[in-house]
Amino acid sequence: MLARINPRAFQRSFAAWVQATFPQLDPQQIALDGKEIHHSMDPTDDYANLRLISAWAVEHGIVLGQVAVDDTSNEITALPAVVDLVDVHDCDITADALHCQTDTVQTIRTAGAHYTIAVKANQKTLYHDIMTTFATLQADDQSPLPTYETIEKGHGRIETRRYFLTDDLSRLSTRSAWADLQSIGMVVSERQIGAQLCHKTRYFISSRDDGVRQFATRVRGHWQIENQLHWRLDVIMDEDNAHIRVNHGPENMSVLRHIAINLLKQEPSRLSLQSKRLQAACNNEYLEKVIKMPVPT
Repeated sequence: MLARINPRAFQRSFAAWVQATFPQLDPQQIALDGKEIHHSMDPTDDYANLRLISAWAVEHGIVLGQVAVDDTSNEITALPAVVDLVDVHDCDITADALHCQTDTVQTIRTAGAHYTIAVKANQKTLYHDIMTTFATLQADDQSPLPTYETIEKGHGRIETRRYFLTDDLSRLSTRSAWADLQSIGMVVSERQIGAQLCHKTRYFISSRDDGVRQFATRVRGHWQIENQLHWRLDVIMDEDNAHIRVNHGPENMSVLRHIAINLLKQEPSRLSLQSKRLQAACNNEYLEKVIKMPVPT
C-alpha cells in the first residue's frame, strides 16, 4: 500500500497535518538540509538512492515538510519546492553552501523569508571578496568588528567559536546579484582535544543585519537538523538499514518516520526518544497518549 501512494500527495498531507497538529508552534528559524537514504536503491533499475531535503523547525524540534530530490537533479532544484510546500513567511532560512545560489536566495525572499547561507569556493568571486573584507576590517584597529564568542567543554574537548558580522559590503563585486543582501558573517572555530588543535573558518551571507549574537544563534541552530533529525533517523529509526525499495515505498516510509519523530518529540516525559519509541511499540495506552497528546501552548 505504501509503495502505491502518490508521494507528492502524501507530502502535502504531511505538511497540512503539521500545521493542524501544531498550530501554536510558530517557527522562527527553519533549517533546510538533505539526506540520502542508503539501501533505498532498487538493483533492478538505474535509480540512485533516495535523497530528501527536509525543513526543520529549530526552536520546536519538528519536521515541517520534505521533498524528494529528482534522480536527474540535485538539492538545489528541490529547495524551492520545499519553500513552496512549507509556510516560511517571516522565518529565517538557513542552509549549507550548496544552496548559495542567486536563484535560491531570490526564491527565499520572494516567499517573504530571510536567509543565512554558508559560502564556500563554489561561489569563487563572492568567497574571495568576503575573505578580503574580513581580512581588511580585522587589520583596521580603528573600527573593531562586532564579535561574539562561545566556549563549550565536553567529551574531552574544548571548542571555541568566534563570530564576526559586518554590513560593510563595499568590497563585494557581486553584491547586487544577491537579493536583499544586508550582511556577511565569519565564524572562526578552534577545537582542542588534548594537545591537538584544529582550526576552521566559515563564511556566510545574510539578508539580516540584526546583530552578531543573533547571527551566532542562527549558525549554531542550523546544525540541529543534523544532530536532532538526521542522527535520530539513522541511529534511532535505523533508516539507513531499511531495505524498502519498491516504487514509492522509501519516500513514503520516510514521511512516516518524520511523523513518529514529531509526535515522540512533543511527548513531555523525560524518557529518551528511543525509550519512547519502544514503549509506544509495547504499550497501546502509551501509544494512544502519544498520538492524542495535546500540543503545548
